[in-house]
Amino acid sequence: MIQRLSALVLTLFMAVAANALYVGDAFAKAKSPKVVKHLPKGHVHLHHRGHRYWYYQGYYYRPYRSSYQIVSAPLGVEVKVLPVGYTKWVVGGVEYYQFADQYYRFNRKKQAYVVVKRPRGLPAS
Repeated sequence: MIQRLSALVLTLFMAVAANALYVGDAFAKAKSPKVVKHLPKGHVHLHHRGHRYWYYQGYYYRPYRSSYQIVSAPLGVEVKVLPVGYTKWVVGGVEYYQFADQYYRFNRKKQAYVVVKRPRGLPAS
């Protein structure tokens, strides 16, 4: 009985570890991946550094098996419109926009908001 239980625990651990390699940030934050079967209506298809993403209302999606997984915003990706509910920060005279754990700066030349790293100098969240 103990050997069976040990084998089951080991199998479960290996499955979780294998999944962790695929889901990245979701596992690091000790959360299971948020997966949806269908993309929301009105989503935008993005290509960034050779990868496909879909964007809708501040959330980014990537293919995951036969569904789509919500993922962190890739650095450098551009969107034309910020999601409803963003927060504006000014750090060192530079404007940043935050939605969830994502930060954006407006690029006037491209007329788009670009995902950037969290700026230094922001208060702790």
